[in-house]
Amino acid sequence: NDLLELAMASAFDCGRTVIQLLHADADYYYDLAARHDDVVDAFIVYGQTMERRLKKRLPHRSTDIYFLPYGIAEPRRRRTAAAGKLRLLYAGRLEEQQKGVLELPLIDRALIERNIDVQWTVIGSGPDENRLRDAWTSSRVRFLGPKTRVDVVDIACEHDVFVLPTRWEGVPVALLE
Repeated sequence: NDLLELAMASAFDCGRTVIQLLHADADYYYDLAARHDDVVDAFIVYGQTMERRLKKRLPHRSTDIYFLPYGIAEPRRRRTAAAGKLRLLYAGRLEEQQKGVLELPLIDRALIERNIDVQWTVIGSGPDENRLRDAWTSSRVRFLGPKTRVDVVDIACEHDVFVLPTRWEGVPVALLE
């Protein structure tokens, strides 16, 4: 799905079906698709804009381009506004390198400096959970641990802002939820 994999598929016939998943609406992925068009059997995109752009770029392959939207169910209820503290939510893997979770206490400190009253909720677990808990000992945050998708959506309805300090992602499932 990225340069190395597609280059290998171009250099060596593995005798198998090759499917490219375009991870983002970015020229990089459209360029890869065009460059390795001759070895890719099917293309999968998750957005209608991506489908339209790829079909425009590769009109001769339009029947090989599949739109598969992320399957996130409609929530049972919607967020409601509430007076009082700003309610902030992080939901995802508690990991620093990709997710940037150690930025959360820094964001909280910046909010404190600006006299913004907030209540944080953190959902998830991961390799940097202990580091995050050690760095963020505050009555403004509550850690709920891992939750089911249904629970996450319900909890999200009780919040005002979803905070995701990720360093790189295509379309994070946590954001879609």
